[in-house]
Amino acid sequence: MNDRAVSLLDQYEIEVAGTRKGRGAILCDTDRGTLIFKEYAGSPQHLRVQDRLLRTIAEKGLVEAEQLIPTKEGEFSVKDHDGISYILKTYREGRECNIREPEECLAAIRQLAKLHLSTQEGLISGPGEERRKTSDGTHGDQDTDLLVTKAGESVQGVEGALEKSKKPSKEGWGNAEADQEDPVSTENTVRKEEQEAELPPANVMAEYEKRNRELRRIRKFLLGRSQKTWFEISLLGCFDQFYDQAREAQEGWKAYQNAAQREDRLAYCHGDYQYHNILLDQKNWYLINFERCIKDDPVRDLHLLLRKLLEKSGWSAQLGEKLLREYERIRPLSAISRIDLYYRLSYPEKFWKIANFYYNSGKAWIPGKNLEKLEKLLSQETEKKSFLETVFRV
Repeated sequence: MNDRAVSLLDQYEIEVAGTRKGRGAILCDTDRGTLIFKEYAGSPQHLRVQDRLLRTIAEKGLVEAEQLIPTKEGEFSVKDHDGISYILKTYREGRECNIREPEECLAAIRQLAKLHLSTQEGLISGPGEERRKTSDGTHGDQDTDLLVTKAGESVQGVEGALEKSKKPSKEGWGNAEADQEDPVSTENTVRKEEQEAELPPANVMAEYEKRNRELRRIRKFLLGRSQKTWFEISLLGCFDQFYDQAREAQEGWKAYQNAAQREDRLAYCHGDYQYHNILLDQKNWYLINFERCIKDDPVRDLHLLLRKLLEKSGWSAQLGEKLLREYERIRPLSAISRIDLYYRLSYPEKFWKIANFYYNSGKAWIPGKNLEKLEKLLSQETEKKSFLETVFRV
């Protein structure tokens, strides 16, 4: 990160005592604790949604997560002279979740279930929305309080760890004081804010179709190579096997989605829920890097974490069942969501990643690690099939 970006911190209501380099970011020692300043490649709209998501998580109090820091003008990003955007967030020292430690894997699953409980009933109002009045003259934040209370009541009895959520506070980062404005004008402004601070649902079908088109293009390229490396020969040798899996997963997922009401199961997901973003400080778990948050069935996050953990364990059915039980002990999955999870896990994502990395990198030299990954993938195919049949009773 360019050190000149530090001058952008003047746009925030903080006093900076010093800065130091972190991994791909700048750590800032301020009058409000240590904060992290990093580059951001997304849109301002996405940041508004991310802020609402993070404030919802904080209000529910079921898990601990980072928070975005607004500028003096109430924006969530700043730009340097080169047009590069930066965001400022809260920061906590901690180590990554150890995915080779079973108890920490279970802890990561519990954190995920609680995270999804926090967002399954929707996000709290965006900045300024609490000023809206309903048709009966009451303030709109009463609905928010009801939403929060319902979420708290729905999780009582889970090891005593899930507390009832507190009433949203007017204090904290980026909360605006109520203005004396014309009610009609305020309502129109708020409606516009609400429309802007939403994301369209993830189009999983389009994701599958795009990946399968890429696989067909890669296979055509490999077939056209007159001289092939050993990696290319190996990749082509198993291509049809994995492409058939990809096509079957796409067709199966499409058929079940056409028969199910997917909108009923949508919520805001982390989007990149893996061990790098699950930190443990001296005693508590802490979730970071919500920049890929997205609206989808929460099994999106569950699929990513399970796939990472199960690949490391050789697709252990025993571990998979244990992890799913732990998640469902806190947040049960519907039958439709389990079907969704099955198709996502059955899609050969690891193969697609290996093939896609090969195709989009220089072909003159192929790292030996790519061949190792392919060989490991092939060696786990029997175990993966057994896992799917055992856990999902195909």
